[in-house]
Amino acid sequence: MPDDEYHVTTNRRSDWDFTVITKEVGIPIDESPENYNIQGGVRVYTGMSDIAPRYKAILREDTMQVFYIGSQQYQPIPHRLVLAPIIHGMPGIQMHIKSVNHGAKIFADFLDPRIIVIGGENYRGGIRLVNSLDGTFRLTIEGILYRVRTNSVLMLSEFLSSFERRHIIGNYEAEDFARIARETLETVVQRISNLQSLTTVNVTDVAFRQLVERMELPQKYKKLAYEIWETPEIVELPSTGTAWAVLNILAYLVTHEVSRNLNDEAVYRLQMNMDKVLARHLLPSTPRRELPQPTTPSFPPGPTPQEHPPLAVPQAVPRTNDTPPRPVVRSKSENLDDLLDKLERDLH
Repeated sequence: MPDDEYHVTTNRRSDWDFTVITKEVGIPIDESPENYNIQGGVRVYTGMSDIAPRYKAILREDTMQVFYIGSQQYQPIPHRLVLAPIIHGMPGIQMHIKSVNHGAKIFADFLDPRIIVIGGENYRGGIRLVNSLDGTFRLTIEGILYRVRTNSVLMLSEFLSSFERRHIIGNYEAEDFARIARETLETVVQRISNLQSLTTVNVTDVAFRQLVERMELPQKYKKLAYEIWETPEIVELPSTGTAWAVLNILAYLVTHEVSRNLNDEAVYRLQMNMDKVLARHLLPSTPRRELPQPTTPSFPPGPTPQEHPPLAVPQAVPRTNDTPPRPVVRSKSENLDDLLDKLERDLH
């Protein structure tokens, strides 16, 4: 995507703290081109045929920028509804927020201040929040691993933890998102220590190449990954040959090489693919925790910033093969959600 079509700002509040409004959009039964006119970036029906008011436009109130036109069931989740309570409810958290196309989508990383030592190195856990107003992504909170020495981040949500919220009509409150973010972060911090075992898991040259080949990386980055594997000092590793070295190499590759040449949306999609490949072919088989998505708020209101207790690592609960997985609470509107997803796919 050309640079002039992909505008990125970092940590600028005005590009996430704004009001989102909706306007009904009539779709004509007669879709002849002469019945349309472009007004303010929105294709508006101007003919005489009957119209079916089945859709609505999602706009930014201060600039009237049109982000998306979706079904009447599409319910945008404003960025500030999620970000503000997290920022104010988690003091001491380090954040980095990228806004794309004046707020059409955001990618926000939040790092926990606690240090976790693995293989003699310092690491930190965190969460990545992704949200869009242009129909691109659901609201998602993903678990991430941060390597302090090389300032590298790797998304490991399949192993650590994740949460998704569809953009449909519901009644989540701001406090719910802050509470979910804190719970997800605690799960991430707890589970990162389980990755210590990867420092003793051997990975051969052939196995590393096979793993990388399964990923949807452009060929030049696969070649670079092989070069780093042969010269680990590039990423400040004493040696390779372990599953832990694999994670450190991929974290460096994504953070410092791929991100320099691809836009944030493309990088995120690559990370989602890498995340799945690693979970299936490299990481321990511990099931991740999936947070329920109730149709009504099930969490008590989150504490105010002054009352927020210091983050504490909960005691890990060992799992065995005989321990049944935690049941996933499914929304009562699950069938409706599936139908809406199909409708939106058909419309595009």
